[in-house]
Amino acid sequence: MTRAQAKYLGLKHYFTGKPCKHGHVAKRKTVNGTCFACERVLVEKWKTKNYPRHLELMRGWSRRNPEKRRIHVQRTRANNPDWRQKLNAAVAEWARRNKDRRCASEQKRRARKQRASGAGYSVQDIARLLILQNGKCVYCSVSFSESVRHTVDHVTPLSKGGAHDLQNIVLACGPCNSRKGARSVEAVFRRTTR
Repeated sequence: MTRAQAKYLGLKHYFTGKPCKHGHVAKRKTVNGTCFACERVLVEKWKTKNYPRHLELMRGWSRRNPEKRRIHVQRTRANNPDWRQKLNAAVAEWARRNKDRRCASEQKRRARKQRASGAGYSVQDIARLLILQNGKCVYCSVSFSESVRHTVDHVTPLSKGGAHDLQNIVLACGPCNSRKGARSVEAVFRRTTR
């Protein structure tokens, strides 16, 4: 069938049985003559190049079409029995590559759970704080490295009404942050100086 015949019959797509200019033997769109295989390649290139916009469009579609989204997810999971393992592996890989973003996200979740006030902070804020502290723990002055990673500590603990924002956080090494726990800085240092 030719494109002209498909247009005349009001079809959305047609099949000629001949390869397109890229060698694909697939259905073609009546509106522009593009084969479905070429269309998929173009869409994937666009998604890669415009990833934030693609996410925005997909989230908008999901909000407008919750029932279609639910059916799509069910169908995808049915066709991919190991989807949970793939998802867990992808999440673990992202967390490994984005330790600071994961930490900030976890702190934000904890602050929400504690109903703490404050606007939070970004990964860039932590990087600036790291420079301000000369790459050292605010409590014991040990230098941060691959073996001694920095942790975010709330000066006034969230459980004691402290805010979850840049004015209430410092960077500390793991042992100092654990030793301080949910106590005030004064209580910890008063105890250690006796």
